[in-house]
Amino acid sequence: MCLCLMPNVVRIHGGLCLCDNCCVWIQDLFHWQIMDGNLTQNITNYFPLIGHVQVAQVPNRNEPDTPGEINYSYIFKLLETLGYQGYIGCEYTPKGNTIDGLGWLRTQWTEH
Repeated sequence: MCLCLMPNVVRIHGGLCLCDNCCVWIQDLFHWQIMDGNLTQNITNYFPLIGHVQVAQVPNRNEPDTPGEINYSYIFKLLETLGYQGYIGCEYTPKGNTIDGLGWLRTQWTEH
């Protein structure tokens, strides 16, 4: 069994894990960017604790490929470089319909 935690502010938690090898973070990149920024360093530093990643663009919580603060193409490459094997959850509000809102996945797959 694995305990999944969703830290609200990484800087406050300081990477503290409640127990070894039995808990992982559900890391919502939308909230991490708003609350702490510095995604590259934070993802790299806390990578061993990250068990699930959620995506949405800042500030409007739309698809990752919409205009905003986060360069998701870069972030996905960083996660791949670090060896991320987990799922990526989509926690955003599509600007249009759901099918069109998943179009960014096709672009991401064709780039890799």
